[in-house]
Amino acid sequence: MTRRRCHGEPGDVRELKRLPLAEALFGEYWSLVSRAELALVEDRKDDAIDDYAEGAALAVANRDRFALDSSNQQLVFLGTLGFRPNITAEAALVIDRAEKQLDALLGARIEAQAEPNHVVVFSGYMIDNPANRGPGKASSSSAKCSMI
Repeated sequence: MTRRRCHGEPGDVRELKRLPLAEALFGEYWSLVSRAELALVEDRKDDAIDDYAEGAALAVANRDRFALDSSNQQLVFLGTLGFRPNITAEAALVIDRAEKQLDALLGARIEAQAEPNHVVVFSGYMIDNPANRGPGKASSSSAKCSMI
């Protein structure tokens, strides 16, 4: 039985060529961002920003909102912890610009407009007159209920 290799594992180049382009580029984004995070941890600002920028450009080209959102959440988390604040803040700006560029490219709605105007909530309870259920179906305690 052959096992499919995960992105980043060494393998035959011919195998990579058979992968759909989107899947190959998908793995490339995560490799770039992982490399950027390593540079961030090692306090190599220029390398981190360059790799985040390259990954962000790839995500915009692939219209990959999930990738950008995931990186943004990671950078916000690291920023909240105060970890390498100068690198984290600049990298977050790179990702934020890419998200705005992707929004413009896709013609996304403004977040405030994405909220629904009306919401209906169902509680899961039936509202009826127990006497209308049929003979023998209404209990003495439920028969005292009034109609709503």
